[in-house]
Formats: sequence, C-alpha cells, structure tokens
Amino acid sequence: MKIFNIILILALLSANLFGQYANVNFDPAMRTFNNFKPLPSEEDMMFTGAVPANVNVVEFQFFRGKNKDYKDPLYVANWERGAGDESVSFKLPVNYKLVANKKYNIRVKYFQKVANADREKIYGALKNNLDAYLGQTLQSSNKKIKLTKSSKDMMKDLNTIVTYGLREYRVTNGIPFDGFSDLVKGQIDAIDDKKLNEVLFDATNTSQAMASAKYRDQLIKDLQTLIHAEVRFLLNSDIARLINQYDIPDVKTEERNGYFSINVGYGAVFFDGDIDNLEYGRAPYVGLAFPLSTSTLAPKFFRNASITLGIFTKNFTDVGDRGTITGPIVKRPIYLGLDYKLFQFIRFNVGAAALEEDTVNTGTVSGIKNRVFFRPFVGLSAKINLSIGLDK
Repeated sequence: MKIFNIILILALLSANLFGQYANVNFDPAMRTFNNFKPLPSEEDMMFTGAVPANVNVVEFQFFRGKNKDYKDPLYVANWERGAGDESVSFKLPVNYKLVANKKYNIRVKYFQKVANADREKIYGALKNNLDAYLGQTLQSSNKKIKLTKSSKDMMKDLNTIVTYGLREYRVTNGIPFDGFSDLVKGQIDAIDDKKLNEVLFDATNTSQAMASAKYRDQLIKDLQTLIHAEVRFLLNSDIARLINQYDIPDVKTEERNGYFSINVGYGAVFFDGDIDNLEYGRAPYVGLAFPLSTSTLAPKFFRNASITLGIFTKNFTDVGDRGTITGPIVKRPIYLGLDYKLFQFIRFNVGAAALEEDTVNTGTVSGIKNRVFFRPFVGLSAKINLSIGLDK
C-alpha cells in the first residue's frame, strides 16, 4: 500500500490548474498587444482594451502569418456592448489556443450602430441587387419560364449577394444571416421549367399570351416578395457599421519550454507460464518519461503518451527456481516502454524489460558473461513534470 500512497501524493503535487485566462491588452493607437510582447500560446486569452463610447462591436480575426490577404480567418471573436453599457473598455474571452513560437496576422474591427435611415438604405441596395440577379437568371417565353442556373447555384449566389453586401456590417441583437430559407429554394424550384402555355385564360385575359405573361409576372413577384421579406426580417435587428480597422501582421506567440517527467510506479514482469501458472516478478520502479508531444494542441494520443526508460529498484528473487534475476550494466532490471495517461493522476506503463541471470550455458552479449534476455512488463505510475528551458 505504501507505493500507491506515494503515487497518489506525487500525482497531487503534479496536478495542473484549469479555467484560467491569460490577459492580453490591445492598444489601437500603437497597434500592439501587451506592449510588443508575444501573445500567450496554447492557452485561452482575455483580450481587453479601450473602446470609444460610439463603438458597440469589437471583432478580432486571427489568420495564419502567411495569409497576407487576410482571407478565411482561423477564428473570429466578437465583443458586443450590452444594453445600458456605457463603459470605455471591452473585455473579450478568446477560446482559441495559438500554436507556440508561430506568427499570426490579426485584424481588429470597430463597429458603430446604424441609424434607422441608414438601415433603409442598406435594405434598398440589397433589394435592388437581388432583383437584378433574378432578372438575369429567369428566362421566359410565351411557352415557359426557365432558370439559367440550377436552384442550388442560385441559392448560393443569392446568399453571396447578401453576405457581400453586409461585409462591413454586423447584426448585433438578432440572428446572423446563414442563408435564405428552404421556402425560397422551393419557390425557385416551382418556377423552373414552368409551362406557361397551359395557363387558362378568361375574360380578364383575352389571349393565351396575356394569361401566360400575367402568370409569369406573378411567379416572379411571389419569389421577390419572399426574398425581400427575409432580408427585411434580417435588417429589423440592430445593425453595426465598420468605422475602424486595424491590421497587425506577424504577431509572435510565446515559446513554450519542453519538459520531461520522473516516473515512480509499481510493475510486474512476465517470465513464463500460462494464465493458470504464471511466473512473474514485481517491484517498484523509477524512470524518466519523454512526451511524444508537449503541445496542448497535438492529437490526444500524442498529448497523453510518453516514451519511458528506467530501472526497477530491486532485483527479482522469487520467480520459480530461476534464482536472482538482475539487469545488464546497472545490475538492476531495466525497462523501456510507453507511458499513457489513464486518469488525471495515474499513468499506465507497458513495454519490455532487459534482464540478466547467471546460468551455466550462457553466451556473451556485449561483454556481459551472463544470459541477457527480454520480457514484457506492465505497471502503474505517477509522474512529476520537470521543465526544460534555456536562459536568454
């Protein structure tokens, strides 16, 4: 029991703290973060900074350092001023961990609330552009009305018109635009290849051509009305307009020290036999573990696994009639294996042990005049991380 008590104590000493944010202050005048210091790496950040009273949205966009065009951001975070908030500073949590020792391009945007009169101008411009597009893609004759593109491509184009038209605006208290609804697509599908010469005419439509034209116009009008209504619903929310933009290229992140670990555990080495008659030795062990990856952003397996090397603290003396089993070089069993995290405090070890025993019929391995052989081992351990860093 003593060895497991030791493991538990060491594990508690090596526990990490979670849920903390690294503070980052943005200076728009100098266009710097934390007075030119590198950004924290591989941890969540809390961005703060001054904000004018007329600004109600601050947006941070993160790009790869090689992305000089500032397209396709890796991550976007927004701060929005709440109702009645008259503060002159913002506080924005960024739950995106930056890779250590890298460069990022960062774009910061300030937005101001749009007045109702300007909102109507935005609506008018979008409506005109959407109507113009529909006029180009709907072709009609006396016999039928046809689309020049598939309904899928038309939906994509219509969404792009709205997205591009609102690229310098942000919806602050409503649902962001994610595209036109399926109702619009259904209306487009209903129009496609619609036969107009089958429309019945009556006293108000004195000819087939007049009836077809009237029916065609109604189909297009219904589609336009539906599209206009969805745009109007979007713009009924509060809208903010871009008033300032700051591009900060090649922002460095902190370097992170590597580390290795001291492993202390208890394990067993299999020698021979079957499940009903096992021959094995067991003993405490101590060794070093070198992680496959020290990055918190690496795949889970590489974050949790290490290569471990060490020795058992005593020789095996109670294994059948084998006598004392030691190890080469240091006269203690040596092991090499894989260390993997089972729980926050417990590690599972598996690998091979290098062993040595004195027998009559032995050869010589690298000058060792005893039988050297290898057997599998398993164990449980705790570890203490030791940082590796170089003074600058």
